[in-house]
Amino acid sequence: MELYLFELIMAVILAMFIHEFGHTIVCKFYTGNFLDFYYTEGDLWGIKIPRFIWSMPKIEYYKQRNIAAAGFIFEFIPMICTVFSMKSFWIIYAVVVTLHYVAYPYYAGENNDFKWIY
Repeated sequence: MELYLFELIMAVILAMFIHEFGHTIVCKFYTGNFLDFYYTEGDLWGIKIPRFIWSMPKIEYYKQRNIAAAGFIFEFIPMICTVFSMKSFWIIYAVVVTLHYVAYPYYAGENNDFKWIY
């Protein structure tokens, strides 16, 4: 059981890192600048969710959409590539990423990546 808890914690950390890296690398591609992040907390049914927030650069709308979508796209790439390995870590990672995508609009509030995507 302790092994699965460790894998869960590592999967959450990896998903957060990959998500924010996705935003950052696409922004760097479009603007030549990295995003500046700051820490805050979201709220999901009274549970505090750690979040890293960034400001969208003033660029064309389609580029803003790509920067916003990149976080989830980058998160899903390792999930799709590795979930079929049936290794416990990657199954846990797939669950974490899926839950993140589903729960995100409920705890992200006004700093929601989906506002640029949809």
